Amino acid sequence: MMVALSDLKRAKSLWEDNGETLVVEGGRGALEIPESGKKIYLGNADTAARFLTTVCALAKSKSSKQTTTITGNARM
Repeated sequence: MMVALSDLKRAKSLWEDNGETLVVEGGRGALEIPESGKKIYLGNADTAARFLTTVCALAKSKSSKQTTTITGNARM
């Protein structure tokens, strides 16, 4: 999920306290759809898939033809 949020161009994450704390810095709502053809792979993270589907629907695209593909493992 952290990689997917990074792919949306705005969210940044940083581990602190020797890996005990994850700090995520958002982009103030200014998300962008990844470049066309790039897939967001989530493995078997179905909760992340539901969340990121909504995020991608709200993200800014450069054209009306730009798409985002969210994919996962065979179970998904």
